[in-house]
This record gives sequence, C-alpha cells and structure tokens, in this order.
Amino acid sequence: MAGAERLAPYLALIDITQSMCGLIGAGHLEQLQPLQQQARDLWATVPAIPPADAEPLLRRLQQLTTELERALHDAQAQIGAELGSVDRSRVAGRAYAPGAAQRTSQIDTAA
Repeated sequence: MAGAERLAPYLALIDITQSMCGLIGAGHLEQLQPLQQQARDLWATVPAIPPADAEPLLRRLQQLTTELERALHDAQAQIGAELGSVDRSRVAGRAYAPGAAQRTSQIDTAA
C-alpha cells in the first residue's frame, strides 16, 4: 500500500474531528452523529499498529480529540445552564397562573 493511501484514513479522521469541533462551536450538535459514525468506520479500517509515518498525524489527532472533548464539555455546561434557566422560568411562570396565589399562600400564620 502506498504511503499516501496508507495515511488516508488518518487524514480523514483529522478532517472529521476538525469538522466536529466546528459543529460543536457553532451549536450544531444534532449534526454530530453522522460524523461520529464515519469516524468509527474509519477507525475500523486502520491497523492495530499504525505505520511509523502516521505518528505526526496521530499526534495531531490526539490534540484535536482533546479540543473536541473540551468543546463537548463546554457545550454540555451551556446546555445545562440553559435548561436551568428554562426550569426557573417555568417555576416563575406558574406564579402567574390562575389560582397561583391560593396555592402559594398556604403558610400557617396562626403561630
């Protein structure tokens, strides 16, 4: 197998990982799944022991994977914060619902 052909899967994995980082940064998490599948398919084609000339590509891929994990962590934190905001808004909105004053004034003031 020629050098360029042998390295093609690693180059493709770099491209896919960069694309995934870009999608996460742009907030397009719903578009990640096809790229994840492509990456899994490519990993299935590479040899268990990579060729020596793939080492710089694997180092770059490791850096990108670290960036990807960081981006996913940041996206997860942002989604969690947004969900918390939605929950607070929902609770606040209930206070304006008909009968809300009756539901919230059940404190025993006789004491």
